[in-house]
Amino acid sequence: MGIGGWIKLEDKLFWFSHLWNKQELQPFVDIPKSLQRYISSWEALAQLCILLLVNQKCTIRPGIISIQSGSDNTGAEANINHGFSNTEVLSDIIKLVSLQQIRCNFSQHPSDPR
Repeated sequence: MGIGGWIKLEDKLFWFSHLWNKQELQPFVDIPKSLQRYISSWEALAQLCILLLVNQKCTIRPGIISIQSGSDNTGAEANINHGFSNTEVLSDIIKLVSLQQIRCNFSQHPSDPR
C-alpha cells in the first residue's frame, strides 16, 4: 500500500510518498481484512501527511494557515470535511487530521473543483 501527495508553498513544490505492507501497519492499526477495503482511510492518511509536510516546511506563521486540499477519493474527502466516519480505521485517521489542524493552527478545506 502506498500514499503520496504534493504541496505548493510559495513557488516551491514538495512531494512525499511512502509504501507499507500490512505487517508494517498492523502494530499501529488493526486491519482485519485486505488493505484495499480501507482505501478511503489511506487517502485520508495522505491528507494527514500533507498537513505534517506543511507544518514542517512552513516556518512563517502569521496566524491561521488556510490549506486547500483534495483527493481523488470522494469518500475520504467527504469524511475529512465532515470530521466523522463510522469506519474505525478511517475514524482514527480523521481524529489525527483534526488534532493536527488544531495543533498547527491550520484551516483545511476542499480545493475549488473549477
